[in-house]
Formats: sequence, structure tokens, C-alpha cells
Amino acid sequence: MKRKLTLVGRGTVGCLSAAHFLNHSDYDIDWVYDPNLPAVSVGEGTTLLTPRSLYQNLGWYWSDMQELGFTPKTGIYKENWGSIGNFTHPFPLGSTGIHFNAVAFQDKAFNQIKKDKRVKLIESNISDYESLDSEYVLVCTGSPKNTENFVQHEEIPVNAAYVTQCYWPSARFTDTLTIARPYGWVFGIPLQNRCSIGYLYNKNFNSLDEVKEDLVEVFSQLKLDPSNTTNHIYFDNYSRKQNYTNKVAYNGNASFFLEPLEATSLVTAEKTYRFAYDIFEGNMSVDHGNMLYSDMIKDVKAMICLHYMSGSAFDTPFWTSAKIKAQEYIYNLFDKDDHFAYNLIQCIKSENVKDIEMGAWNLWSYKYNTDRLGLTRKLEEYSKCLT
Repeated sequence: MKRKLTLVGRGTVGCLSAAHFLNHSDYDIDWVYDPNLPAVSVGEGTTLLTPRSLYQNLGWYWSDMQELGFTPKTGIYKENWGSIGNFTHPFPLGSTGIHFNAVAFQDKAFNQIKKDKRVKLIESNISDYESLDSEYVLVCTGSPKNTENFVQHEEIPVNAAYVTQCYWPSARFTDTLTIARPYGWVFGIPLQNRCSIGYLYNKNFNSLDEVKEDLVEVFSQLKLDPSNTTNHIYFDNYSRKQNYTNKVAYNGNASFFLEPLEATSLVTAEKTYRFAYDIFEGNMSVDHGNMLYSDMIKDVKAMICLHYMSGSAFDTPFWTSAKIKAQEYIYNLFDKDDHFAYNLIQCIKSENVKDIEMGAWNLWSYKYNTDRLGLTRKLEEYSKCLT
């Protein structure tokens, strides 16, 4: 007898999850979604895994990406971080991430996946997942209304974002921009017809008016014309204490949210649905899946905190607090002899870093960023003090 999966939510992560289960299992899929919920344009930059997944699970080529206003993502440019100077985290020749219009992606993927004979569309808004008649349930419904019972990642210092769309005739660069500013940092995501500029900051330190005033300099530096298409959001950084049961798994913002400094949301979501698949297939225990999930979140958070630990070119209350919190978190991993700290030190010492992944990146990326952020000697010395 065929098994059935109920997939709840049709956003970016819902579409990615549906494509994976159709490609890797023989499940029938009840795809439940609320058509009255607007599409959310988030996660428009990726790491290296997502393009491969789009080919493997959806059969897409570069020509398909043209419909999504895409540009190749060749690296992550970092300005005003650390103590050494500006640098780019480059991607290997032959491998790229992508920038794409998330709403256009959702429409294209949904319209393709819904044609599969194993998919049944159900327009509804449900919340009682355990009582569904499916063997398995994967919930990709977006941010929960309340995250009090989740793990709160307060070491990450930003909790607000102000995003402005800047329209242009064609993309002028192919790296994602991450620019440290006095009140936080600014991302730049280049699409074919627009550049998304987002200022991540902490609402407890600075006001939106201060952010808008500082953005004037950023727009001038990048020679961009801001439009009236803006969005202002507050958010928590969180993850679930238990993400999996034998029947129900969560993904996307229903499962976690960590700020977008390293573009880790989609690759984390992809690993999250792969863990769910292994649990549903009996290849992994629920306890082991929850452990891998927690370790993955911790590794992603550690990569983010390394950047804040390095500080920036600005001496402001935000950066003083951010640097202290991040340093305490990273040093605590060293004090506990955590696998992240061990692997980080090993890759710093090695000239030939193995292609081992931690969180969303391989060890070479950690080695490169740690060095260019000016943290290598500091971490090595701290490690020696513990031995």
C-alpha cells in the first residue's frame, strides 16, 4: 500500500520539500495551503547546494532560471567587517549560488509540481497535524505566532529589517553584498531588474529613522535609486526544541529562523527535509534526527557569530554588545570542547582542508572567513590556553 504525506504550505520551502519527496519517494502527497495567504519574498540568495537541488528534483536548467529574474551568485562581498579589510568569500570555479525572485520561484515550482498525478491540492488552513489521515506530515507554514517555547538564539544581535527595492535595467554585480554599518549590516541582492537592499539592525538599540538616515549613504555609495517599495519587519531568531516526531516534521520558518547574514536559510531547509525523509523512511531515529537538526542550527549560528565576534569598523553601542555576545558564544563552544570548535581549529591549522560540511558551509569557507575576519590567531591562542 502506498504511503501518504501531507505537506502544509506552498512557499519557497514548501515547494522545495514537495519536489524532494516526489523525486525521492513514492508517496502520494496531499498539498494543503491557504490561498489567501500572500507569498513571502524571502530567501532570495542561496549557497551552493540549492542550484544542484533544483536540477535534481525539478529538472531545471539555467534557462529556467531566466524566468525568475536570476543572477549567478559568485561569492559574498564583505565590507567593514573585522580588522583586516574588505574581502570576498569566493565560490569555486564551476560552482555558484543563485539570486532569484522568490515569488516567481514559488509560482513556477508550484505550477510544475501540481501537475504530478501523485499530488492532490487542498485549499485549507489546518493546525491539527497529528489527527490527519496521512502517515507523515511536513509543516512549512511560515513563522509561528508565538516562539516562547522554542530555543531563542539571543546571541544573534539583530531583530529587525528594513528592505528597499532599487530598480535598475540590469544587474551591476554578481556577489551578494554584506556591508557592516553603524547600527548593524546591509545586504544587497542583485536580480536582473532590481537590487534588494536590506538593513538588519536591533530595534532595542536604534530606531527606524536612524536606519533610514544611514541608508542614504549606502544608496549613494552603490549608486542606487531607492523606490517606494519597502518592507519593515521585526523577527526572533529561533529554532524548535524538538523538530521531529515519528509522524510530524517542521521546516522553513515553521521550524527555525536565523538572520540571513550567510544566506543559510534555504540550505538549512534542504537539510531539514532530508532529515525528515530519513526518519519517515526508517533510516534514522527520531532522536538522532533531532540531534542532527540541533547541531546544524548551532553550526549555522556559530558561523554568523564569528562575523559579529570580529567586530566592525564602527564603535557604536550595537557593535559593542554584538561583539561581546558573539565572543561569549564562540568561546563557550571551545570551553565545552564542542565539535564545531574542534573542527574550526583543525581547519585553521590545515593547509589542505577536507570538504567537510558544518552547517551550511564546508570547512574551507570557515577557514577563509576566520582568517579574513582577523580571528585566526585569537582563536588559536584561546584554544592553546584550554590544553
